[in-house]
Amino acid sequence: MTRLEELIQRHRSLSDSTKLSYAKQIRDFTRFAGDEPSNWTPKAVEDWLVSLQERKVQPQAANTYLSALKTASRRFAEIDGGQDFAKASEFFRVNSDVRMAQKSKRALTREEAERLLATCPLDGTPTDIRDRGIIMLALCHGLRRAEMTWLKWDWFHGLTLAVLGKGGGTVEIQLQPQTKAVLELWKANARCKGAETPIFHSLQLTLEPRDCKPLSLDAINKIIGQRTARAGLRDVTPHTLRHSFVTLMLEAGVDPFEVMRLARHRNLTMTMNTYYHPKKGPSGLIFE
Repeated sequence: MTRLEELIQRHRSLSDSTKLSYAKQIRDFTRFAGDEPSNWTPKAVEDWLVSLQERKVQPQAANTYLSALKTASRRFAEIDGGQDFAKASEFFRVNSDVRMAQKSKRALTREEAERLLATCPLDGTPTDIRDRGIIMLALCHGLRRAEMTWLKWDWFHGLTLAVLGKGGGTVEIQLQPQTKAVLELWKANARCKGAETPIFHSLQLTLEPRDCKPLSLDAINKIIGQRTARAGLRDVTPHTLRHSFVTLMLEAGVDPFEVMRLARHRNLTMTMNTYYHPKKGPSGLIFE
């Protein structure tokens, strides 16, 4: 038994079933990173989570793995005086999409959405094209940032895109022609184009295609933050764009049940009471 497993077993606030589950997930991490505490670093956490993706562990299950590691890491810092290596990882907020949905109190108007897209022109740099693809998938198709990190080129089929959703199931969404064109342009400029490589990845010049890793959740946060700042917008998160997707479609007159289906909500109450933010400004679909 490793020290991390021992810390979990001694945790008084966890039920026996949770301890059993967490111990199994902690063993997966220590098999990957090693038993020595010196190997337990933020970089090891990030590489481990990438390995979960490569093993096709579904997003919801991956969140549980990280919850187990966050608990053990925190106990390691509190009791042994070590580094809280999970908290220091850039993946620390992997579970925050739900909290972001609860905190998001606004949606963009059509005019604001157009200003945001204007910050990443089609005739700009490869980074502009990549960022435009990210924004369009969130703003025009309602994708969550976690869903975008899991996308692979093999899932892109012209006007359709397979998405590994929040519940772990794969759904196929219909793309607008404008989104298809942006993704095709991005693929022409991307460093990683293999079927199993992530669609959205870093553009570092030192990156080799075989080492291609998906953008982290924090990287997507940073991209949206930088682009919204350039557009002169405030209080915008990646999930604000998903709220905007719902609001703009409803204000364009799309049937609420169709919007619910496209947003992949379980019920209409979520669509209308949480995601719909009526506005007095310009409304309607971004691309008619």
